[in-house]
Amino acid sequence: MDSLGEKIRLLLKAKSLKQKDLAERLGIKPSSVNQWIKGTARPDNSRLAQIAKELGVTVDSLLSNENAQYEITTIGEEPTSNLVSSKLSDYERLQYELRIKELELEMERRVSVIQSELLVYKEKELAQQQKEIERQRALSPDQDAINK
Repeated sequence: MDSLGEKIRLLLKAKSLKQKDLAERLGIKPSSVNQWIKGTARPDNSRLAQIAKELGVTVDSLLSNENAQYEITTIGEEPTSNLVSSKLSDYERLQYELRIKELELEMERRVSVIQSELLVYKEKELAQQQKEIERQRALSPDQDAINK
Protein backbone atom coordinates (compact mmCIF):
# COMPACT_ATOMS: atom_id res chain seq x y z
CA MET A 1 0.00 0.00 0.00
CA ASP A 2 1.64 3.21 -1.06
CA SER A 3 -1.17 5.58 -1.97
CA LEU A 4 -1.64 8.79 -0.06
CA GLY A 5 -5.39 8.23 0.02
CA GLU A 6 -5.02 4.84 1.66
CA LYS A 7 -2.72 6.30 4.29
CA ILE A 8 -5.20 9.06 5.01
CA ARG A 9 -7.98 6.48 5.31
CA LEU A 10 -5.97 4.37 7.76
CA LEU A 11 -4.93 7.37 9.81
CA LEU A 12 -8.52 8.56 10.03
CA LYS A 13 -9.48 5.11 11.25
CA ALA A 14 -6.58 5.09 13.72
CA LYS A 15 -7.72 8.41 15.17
CA SER A 16 -11.40 7.36 15.09
CA LEU A 17 -12.20 10.25 12.76
CA LYS A 18 -14.60 10.39 9.85
CA GLN A 19 -13.88 11.99 6.51
CA LYS A 20 -16.25 14.82 7.38
CA ASP A 21 -14.32 15.47 10.63
CA LEU A 22 -11.09 15.96 8.73
CA ALA A 23 -12.88 18.10 6.14
CA GLU A 24 -14.31 20.35 8.88
CA ARG A 25 -10.88 20.74 10.50
CA LEU A 26 -9.37 21.62 7.15
CA GLY A 27 -12.22 23.92 6.17
CA ILE A 28 -13.05 21.99 2.98
CA LYS A 29 -15.89 19.87 1.64
CA PRO A 30 -16.09 16.21 2.76
CA SER A 31 -16.22 15.22 -0.91
CA SER A 32 -12.63 16.46 -1.31
CA VAL A 33 -11.40 14.11 1.42
CA ASN A 34 -13.44 11.32 -0.16
CA GLN A 35 -11.74 11.94 -3.52
CA TRP A 36 -8.29 11.80 -1.88
CA ILE A 37 -9.12 8.48 -0.25
CA LYS A 38 -10.51 7.05 -3.48
CA GLY A 39 -7.42 8.24 -5.31
CA THR A 40 -9.39 10.29 -7.83
CA ALA A 41 -7.78 13.51 -6.56
CA ARG A 42 -4.77 14.58 -4.50
CA PRO A 43 -4.63 17.35 -1.95
CA ASP A 44 -2.71 20.48 -2.87
CA ASN A 45 0.88 20.42 -1.66
CA SER A 46 0.11 23.55 0.35
CA ARG A 47 -2.48 21.58 2.37
CA LEU A 48 -0.27 18.55 3.15
CA ALA A 49 1.21 20.08 6.32
CA GLN A 50 -2.25 20.81 7.67
CA ILE A 51 -3.45 17.28 6.84
CA ALA A 52 -0.40 15.75 8.49
CA LYS A 53 -0.91 17.89 11.59
CA GLU A 54 -4.57 16.92 11.91
CA LEU A 55 -3.69 13.24 11.51
CA GLY A 56 -0.77 13.40 13.94
CA VAL A 57 1.98 12.48 11.49
CA THR A 58 4.69 14.21 9.52
CA VAL A 59 4.36 15.24 5.89
CA ASP A 60 7.27 12.88 5.13
CA SER A 61 5.39 9.92 6.55
CA LEU A 62 2.28 10.83 4.54
CA LEU A 63 4.27 10.97 1.33
CA SER A 64 6.74 8.16 1.96
CA ASN A 65 6.43 4.81 0.27
CA GLU A 66 7.15 3.09 3.56
CA ASN A 67 3.98 1.32 4.47
CA ALA A 68 5.09 -0.65 7.52
CA GLN A 69 3.66 1.82 9.97
CA TYR A 70 0.32 1.86 8.13
CA GLU A 71 0.11 -1.84 7.39
CA ILE A 72 -3.22 -3.33 8.43
CA THR A 73 -3.28 -6.24 10.81
CA THR A 74 -6.28 -8.01 12.21
CA ILE A 75 -6.96 -8.41 15.90
CA GLY A 76 -9.91 -10.73 16.27
CA GLU A 77 -12.42 -9.58 13.71
CA GLU A 78 -11.62 -5.89 13.97
CA PRO A 79 -9.01 -4.46 11.59
CA THR A 80 -6.62 -1.99 13.12
CA SER A 81 -3.42 -0.34 12.03
CA ASN A 82 0.00 -0.96 13.52
CA LEU A 83 0.16 2.78 14.06
CA VAL A 84 -2.71 2.52 16.54
CA SER A 85 -1.46 -0.65 18.20
CA SER A 86 2.02 0.85 18.61
CA LYS A 87 0.65 3.81 20.54
CA LEU A 88 -1.17 3.13 23.76
CA SER A 89 -4.45 4.88 24.32
CA ASP A 90 -4.69 7.17 27.30
CA TYR A 91 -6.67 4.52 29.16
CA GLU A 92 -4.11 1.82 28.42
CA ARG A 93 -1.28 4.18 29.40
CA LEU A 94 -3.00 4.91 32.72
CA GLN A 95 -3.49 1.19 33.30
CA TYR A 96 0.18 0.61 32.53
CA GLU A 97 1.27 3.40 34.90
CA LEU A 98 -1.03 2.06 37.61
CA ARG A 99 0.45 -1.43 37.18
CA ILE A 100 3.96 0.03 37.44
CA LYS A 101 2.97 1.79 40.68
CA GLU A 102 1.49 -1.45 42.02
CA LEU A 103 4.69 -3.30 41.17
CA GLU A 104 6.82 -0.59 42.77
CA LEU A 105 4.75 -0.82 45.96
CA GLU A 106 5.00 -4.62 45.94
CA MET A 107 8.75 -4.36 45.46
CA GLU A 108 9.01 -1.87 48.34
CA ARG A 109 6.95 -4.21 50.53
CA ARG A 110 9.20 -7.16 49.68
CA VAL A 111 12.34 -5.11 50.32
CA SER A 112 10.87 -4.10 53.68
CA VAL A 113 10.14 -7.75 54.56
CA ILE A 114 13.65 -8.77 53.55
CA GLN A 115 15.15 -5.93 55.60
CA SER A 116 13.06 -6.99 58.61
CA GLU A 117 14.16 -10.61 58.21
CA LEU A 118 17.76 -9.48 57.88
CA LEU A 119 17.42 -7.39 61.03
CA VAL A 120 15.99 -10.38 62.94
CA TYR A 121 18.82 -12.56 61.62
CA LYS A 122 21.44 -9.99 62.70
CA GLU A 123 19.82 -9.70 66.12
CA LYS A 124 19.98 -13.49 66.53
CA GLU A 125 23.57 -13.50 65.37
CA LEU A 126 24.46 -10.74 67.84
CA ALA A 127 22.69 -12.63 70.63
CA GLN A 128 24.70 -15.74 69.79
CA GLN A 129 27.93 -13.73 69.72
CA GLN A 130 27.01 -12.18 73.07
CA LYS A 131 26.37 -15.65 74.55
CA GLU A 132 29.71 -16.82 73.18
CA ILE A 133 31.49 -13.82 74.74
CA GLU A 134 29.76 -14.48 78.09
CA ARG A 135 30.72 -18.18 77.87
CA GLN A 136 34.32 -17.21 77.15
CA ARG A 137 34.28 -14.86 80.13
CA ALA A 138 32.80 -17.55 82.32
CA LEU A 139 35.56 -19.91 81.24
CA SER A 140 38.34 -17.36 81.66
CA PRO A 141 38.48 -17.42 85.50
CA ASP A 142 38.62 -21.22 85.41
CA GLN A 143 41.47 -21.06 82.96
CA ASP A 144 43.29 -18.67 85.32
CA ALA A 145 42.82 -21.13 88.20
CA ILE A 146 44.16 -23.98 86.08
CA ASN A 147 47.23 -21.97 85.04
CA LYS A 148 48.11 -21.17 88.70
